[in-house]
Amino acid sequence: YLESFSSAILGDGKPELTHFRVDPYDAYRVWVDIVPMFGKTKGAPQALSFTFDDDGFCTRITGGAVMDPSLGESGGLGGQAGLQYASGDSSPWTEIVSRPLPEVLSRLQKKITEPISKIAVDEFSLPKSNPQLINEQMTA
Repeated sequence: YLESFSSAILGDGKPELTHFRVDPYDAYRVWVDIVPMFGKTKGAPQALSFTFDDDGFCTRITGGAVMDPSLGESGGLGGQAGLQYASGDSSPWTEIVSRPLPEVLSRLQKKITEPISKIAVDEFSLPKSNPQLINEQMTA
């Protein structure tokens, strides 16, 4: 079932499916982590769930829930919008309607300051932790 589902959604893309688990609250629901792959383009890791009935037929699919937006090349977007973003085939409208307003405004601010900061919108990341600095702060 997963092979036919992923080929219908992803076409020629080959996803990495990992960490299969049964929902602890619903024995008919199975969760799986997926990382969409298109050639060398990698999407953000997402969580999918499949709910089955007593006969083994899939009755519900949930998906596109990005687990870590800082990973992959999809700009933090999940589903088809993330794949379009990663391939460079997305429109600004898709990016605006696929994100919450605070994130749209934050990305706009980063895009405006890009010529000054020399950091692209998707290259922003959290600073690396410094164990020595943390120890100094804790002993002070």
